[in-house]
Amino acid sequence: MPYIQSMKFTFWALLALVNFSLSAQKLPKSGLLEDLTFLNKAIQEGHPVNYTQDKPVHIHPLIDSITGLNTDSISANHYRLIIGKALQYTECIHTNVSENPLLSQMGKASYFPLRTVVLNQRLFICSNDTLEDLQGREVTAINNVSVREVLIPELLNYTVSDGGTEAWSLALLNLYSSYLISFYLDYPDTFHVDLGDESLSLPAASNPLLNCQKRFQSDQLITRRDSSKTVVITLQSFDTSDKTELRSFFKSRSSSTENLILDLRGNTGGNRKMAVWLTQQLVDTSFEYSIVQPKELNTPKYLDGTGKFQFFLSRLKYNLGDFLKGRKTEGGRTFTYSYRPSSQTFKGQVYVLTDGFTCSSATMVCSWLKQHSQAVFIGSQTGGGYNGNNGGSFPSLTLPYSQMKIRFAVYRLVLDGDSPQNEGLLPDYPINYTIEDVLLQRDLAMEKALSLLATPRP
Repeated sequence: MPYIQSMKFTFWALLALVNFSLSAQKLPKSGLLEDLTFLNKAIQEGHPVNYTQDKPVHIHPLIDSITGLNTDSISANHYRLIIGKALQYTECIHTNVSENPLLSQMGKASYFPLRTVVLNQRLFICSNDTLEDLQGREVTAINNVSVREVLIPELLNYTVSDGGTEAWSLALLNLYSSYLISFYLDYPDTFHVDLGDESLSLPAASNPLLNCQKRFQSDQLITRRDSSKTVVITLQSFDTSDKTELRSFFKSRSSSTENLILDLRGNTGGNRKMAVWLTQQLVDTSFEYSIVQPKELNTPKYLDGTGKFQFFLSRLKYNLGDFLKGRKTEGGRTFTYSYRPSSQTFKGQVYVLTDGFTCSSATMVCSWLKQHSQAVFIGSQTGGGYNGNNGGSFPSLTLPYSQMKIRFAVYRLVLDGDSPQNEGLLPDYPINYTIEDVLLQRDLAMEKALSLLATPRP
């Protein structure tokens, strides 16, 4: 599984973090082990990651690492990070910490005072209002913590990507690096920054700094690019409020459009029906997806009161509301949803721009376009899985000691039953930025799309 590579730092990194973690309030190791033991059972017996596993997914290696720590207490910050490590085993972007009562015990927040970007597992400085000569420099260590060996691998465990990749977590790290770096270091007042051949000490910032990489997407839903024959549709989410304008385009203007660039970067999902409708405009064949209720899992046993009610409502929705779509299968009760294309689909070439934040409903569109069209994908790997995700409903469970609430996916969405690929879709044209590209604020994905449409296709 992909997450195992990042987990190789776990034991030594945990030893390091408990040694330098001084400011935040400490919590007992016994409490953490109580939470992890409960979470381990919930994942083994109640999470859809196990719906087709011959050997159930579990978090015993992490529990063993914590048990072996030569300490009886752990800071509130790193307690949260260790829970994040546990959730990595689910390889599920929809399984995450939704409420953290330990925040009040983490001390006063401070922020890393340099704008940075992670590129190829290296941390670079993008800009600083008073230290412009630092632009483009690589940070090798912060407060004596190695950036490449400890800091980046640990922070990539803060959240989960579908299939256990780093797509979503890397995008999140770059968006919130000013906060997450400080969070990992327990909100220090001063940051000692090692630049390889020199070092400097900087006071913490009182407010988080914006991420380095410019947001390239247009604020307009539909724009013309270079010529009237090329249109860019920018969808930052799937919202039914966009349907009127999109319907007008596909009805009256799409016939004169030769190239359509669908920008799904930063699109974390939204209304599933809207995603289906858009796909119906872009493919010329039927498509479908399935929701599986795994038969062997005992999910309600681990849910809290609210979660049990949420789970009950989801059962009503599928087993009663969609009764005719369900059937018994080897994996459990499966509900299949089939769709036909629009009577007048788009006939031109489609280019899709993706990044680590492309997930959930946006990934469903990507998967269908990959299966049923000649769409060309440009950018970086999607955070959502190509063959679907764990979702359908997200009831809550509460960890017994810390009282953290976990958003816990309970069904399995299958988008391509013939594919074992649960990781995010890999683009046809991967885009890799250098620090020079970032400093020049280049939109390499859009540049690539425009260069492709300018080249005659065979």
